Amino acid sequence: AKSVRASSLEAIFIFVSPPSMEELEKRLRDRY
Repeated sequence: AKSVRASSLEAIFIFVSPPSMEELEKRLRDRY
């Protein structure tokens, strides 16, 4: 499960532009 989760996060980071990384972190932190 961990490997799948890590790979999915890597895929997200690849497609997300640097300026939106902070926004992505906020969403992830709010979700968890």
